[in-house]
Formats: sequence, structure tokens, C-alpha cells
Amino acid sequence: MGSLTITAWRLADPVGTPAYCVINERDGRWHIVVQHGRHVMMAERCPTDDAALSRANEIWQVLVEQGWTEPRH
Repeated sequence: MGSLTITAWRLADPVGTPAYCVINERDGRWHIVVQHGRHVMMAERCPTDDAALSRANEIWQVLVEQGWTEPRH
């Protein structure tokens, strides 16, 4: 079986440090990884793709409420 990785979102913290969330599926297992700068901020497992997308959205909402913004291009 193959694997799939998608970027769910990209944000920047209040001082401008970039962060992004990827959802990775490998052999039927779903993982969320949030990278902040050069560090892994969090990593979680989810039972389904829907659960992973929902969790990624929850994390995005919390960070936006804390003042994180979408990066400017």
C-alpha cells in the first residue's frame, strides 16, 4: 500500500514564525504533525481521515484564536 501526505493549513505565529500542519496516511493509519519553525510542535494519531481533518481544523481554530495568522505571500 502507498502513502498520502497533504498540507492541511499554514499559519504564522504572532512574531512571524511559520507553522504548518500535515496529515499523513500510511498503511491505513492517519497522523497529524504540526511543524513550528524547525520543530515539531505536536504529533497525533487519528482513527480515520475525517477525524484527522477535524482535529487539524480544531488545532487551526485554537491557534487563530491565539493570534496566529495566515502567512502573507
